[in-house]
Amino acid sequence: MAQTSSSRLSVSMLAALCGVVGGLLGGLIIRVAVPPTVPLYAPPPPPQSTVTADAHGQMIATAVQRVEPAVVTIETFLDGQRLIPEWLKPLLGDNSLGEMPRGAGSGFIIDATGHVLTNQHVIDKADRIVVRLNNDQTYDAKLIGGDRLNDIAVLQIESEAPLPYAPIGTTQGLAQGQWVVAIGNPFHEFAGTVTVGVVSALGRTQPTGGREYRNLIQTDAAINMGNSGGPLCDLEGRVVGVNSAIFSLTATNLGIGFAIPIDDAMALARNLIDHGAVPWLGLDTYSLTPDLAASLGVSLDAGAVVRQAIGGGPAAAAGAQPRDVIVRLADQPVADSDDLSRIALSLAPGTDHDLVVQREGREVTLRLTVGKRP
Repeated sequence: MAQTSSSRLSVSMLAALCGVVGGLLGGLIIRVAVPPTVPLYAPPPPPQSTVTADAHGQMIATAVQRVEPAVVTIETFLDGQRLIPEWLKPLLGDNSLGEMPRGAGSGFIIDATGHVLTNQHVIDKADRIVVRLNNDQTYDAKLIGGDRLNDIAVLQIESEAPLPYAPIGTTQGLAQGQWVVAIGNPFHEFAGTVTVGVVSALGRTQPTGGREYRNLIQTDAAINMGNSGGPLCDLEGRVVGVNSAIFSLTATNLGIGFAIPIDDAMALARNLIDHGAVPWLGLDTYSLTPDLAASLGVSLDAGAVVRQAIGGGPAAAAGAQPRDVIVRLADQPVADSDDLSRIALSLAPGTDHDLVVQREGREVTLRLTVGKRP
């Protein structure tokens, strides 16, 4: 939401992905990428640090050279037969629909075994997925798994030749004002497009349309339709985010783009690759505020309050109750509800962890087994 001096405007966020369906561009309107032990491909070394203005452009160019070979275009297709009612198929005969383009977006290879990280909305409902490398080679991709809620998906391609993969960084230490580079495939027309900007803000939350966009990196690096799933990189040529959405009044870039932090995306990607599932606690929570702390009678300034422990879920089985204030999970302090979700994504399904809560003025430790999201 954006507020002016005279009114509050309800606006929409536009997911950076825009598909090409039947030759026409369309968009998803919303409110508001572990190499093996012996890699087959080694990215070029990072550039030497420098503070001179003349070297700034070269730093950007070197960063792009490290990441761009791993950036891919993702094309999706629908089986036209699936769109036709069964009763109508005999009447159409040979005139029935064949394969149809559904959309296009971006992604990047994250390891030498061909895993590709992208947004879930890029491949949502696709019957066939094609990955196109920057050398124009194409591969049919297998969907390893996806999570609609967190908008992350993992594909895999197979190649006899070594595949380039992007150096994966971290959002730890990422700072407001830091230079970043976005690479992607805007409008399914301009593959390998590079735009540059800064980290405008950190920790943005924009849940909408059935997706939970939490802890986002905000950037003014231009992100347009078709950039969804592409990498956001630092000047060392390390991926720090997955470009996912923009805030717009005009369905075009206005300098407010959002990327999912790479730490969150990779934690989820590893669970999809290793376990074929998204970790699940079975909790509905909200962040602790000073007023809530007073009403609950707890002397805390951080935590996540349990609204509901979903019946049959891991937290309910562990004994979590409404009004419990979660302060630690898996030996990690919980700052708020978003922080709890971030920690949960890093836990493997089937593993046991301590869930520490404040309940009626005393600390209670519950033993929780992480589940798989239904």
